[in-house]
Amino acid sequence: MSIFGKIFGFKNWKKLKKIEPLVKSINKLEENFSALSDSELEA
Repeated sequence: MSIFGKIFGFKNWKKLKKIEPLVKSINKLEENFSALSDSELEA
């Protein structure tokens, strides 16, 4: 079991792996939004 498995427990580890693709998608959106200027975000 990995260190995360030891910290979060096996059940939680399975849940974390299940939502990992969603987290990756959100992180990609963050990259896109962080590149926008304040005026672009207000529009």
